[in-house]
Amino acid sequence: MSTLFTVLDIIGVIAFAISGVSKAKKYKLDLFGVITLGIITALGGGIIRDCIVDRIPVMLVNVRDFYIAFFTSLITYYVFSKRRAGLRMLMNIVKISDALGLTVFIIIGANVGIMYHMGLVGTVLLATITSVGGGVIRDMFVRETPFILKEEIYATLCIFGGAVYYTGYYFHWNMGVTTYAVIIIVFVSRVLAIKYKIHEKKGVRKTKRR
Repeated sequence: MSTLFTVLDIIGVIAFAISGVSKAKKYKLDLFGVITLGIITALGGGIIRDCIVDRIPVMLVNVRDFYIAFFTSLITYYVFSKRRAGLRMLMNIVKISDALGLTVFIIIGANVGIMYHMGLVGTVLLATITSVGGGVIRDMFVRETPFILKEEIYATLCIFGGAVYYTGYYFHWNMGVTTYAVIIIVFVSRVLAIKYKIHEKKGVRKTKRR
């Protein structure tokens, strides 16, 4: 399982770093701003989580994630900064990265909750913070309303994923199978929500009723 969580962590860091770069490019930030938002998005949730459980943030003990976030942000900036076609490709990659980052960080956060002998509520809370904390900080930096307050599907998937993972641990399910099941369900649900713009449709219906 340790190898699995290492792989998931690397995937999550890369995915959310790309998401952070996309936000930075939206506001036409310079290279420093791009790298800053990329790193914050990728590592911010984990830092908040570790502070809650009263331990030194993992990224300060093992700088691997910092370097991954840094170089991912740098490479993404240069690869997709020149052509419009590159920007369109970046947006498609960001959508997948967002779903993937959310999924794997839910698992990682929930696992930390279990490691610290937390109950259902604590485990779900850490899963949610790990997966959305960096994005919330990123949005505050660019003065946007945090996305989790605008897209309830995000919070729903965090709660669901964390709860299922804890349930698997509590009832002694095969945790490998549970992990893959949560990954598949949450990832597919998030991709479908993005594809069919579920949150946007809800917003349109609410506007019409007024």
